Amino acid sequence: MKNKIIIFSNIKGGVGKTTLCALFASYLAERGYPVMAIDADLQASLYRHRKREKDVAPEVQVPWNVDLLDTANRELLERVMGKLKEVPGVVLIDCPGNLNDRNLEYIYKSADTAIIPISFDADTVDATGIFVKALKTVSAADLVFIPNRINTSEKKSEELRQRAQT
Repeated sequence: MKNKIIIFSNIKGGVGKTTLCALFASYLAERGYPVMAIDADLQASLYRHRKREKDVAPEVQVPWNVDLLDTANRELLERVMGKLKEVPGVVLIDCPGNLNDRNLEYIYKSADTAIIPISFDADTVDATGIFVKALKTVSAADLVFIPNRINTSEKKSEELRQRAQT
């Protein structure tokens, strides 16, 4: 199988990047695709959740593993991203919810696809627009927007307007 690097990213926190990354890793693994998950977020939520799962049930074989990726060391990050391009299968990277780390450019440049979770509130729509502009300056990745956290029962007029506008 040809290598694919898929990032889960947005500068807005709490939109579901980590959850979607984990769900997609499980989906791919269940269908027999080789999957490698990378946690590049300083919070390391994906990594910590997987570690807790292993601690609770060490005898259970996990369908995919998570490795941590330190984005602080520019040279190391550049080498690691080069090696990840050679991994057979799908590499999923859970990115941090910010653009403060200038080294994220190496991850963005390597991505074939960017999964961008979004909710339809004004702050998230605005932040996502800023993120997409920044991402497109360094990456040719295909963009996939995933509407997340949609509550249609509330019928908030502003959220409905933002959703229609988006």
